Amino acid sequence: VQVPYFVQDTPAAREDLAAQYTTVGRMDQGLGLVLEELRHAGFHNSTLVIYTSDNGIPFPSGRTNLYWPGIAEPLLVSSPQHPSRWGQVSSAYISLLDITPTILDWFSVPYPRYS
Repeated sequence: VQVPYFVQDTPAAREDLAAQYTTVGRMDQGLGLVLEELRHAGFHNSTLVIYTSDNGIPFPSGRTNLYWPGIAEPLLVSSPQHPSRWGQVSSAYISLLDITPTILDWFSVPYPRYS
């Protein structure tokens, strides 16, 4: 089990991390099944898929702080309008506040533009 630098390396922490990694693996498999079903149903070219989660793992320094372990969030976006970017990985900082305008733009719903 890989122990992050901010987690004390103890047997209990390793057990908790193993459970966390198992959960992430199951989520990944489940998301893969959803995407595969979209393909089988013929909707993969017309469906915007967005997946995100809350920040940090439940360990000291793993959340509720402004350091990387406390603010990192997974974000997966699959847009049929941008197939050239499928599989692209980015380490860019993002804000989940950007998701709402993205979805509204996707469905051509007008909203106020603020500067």
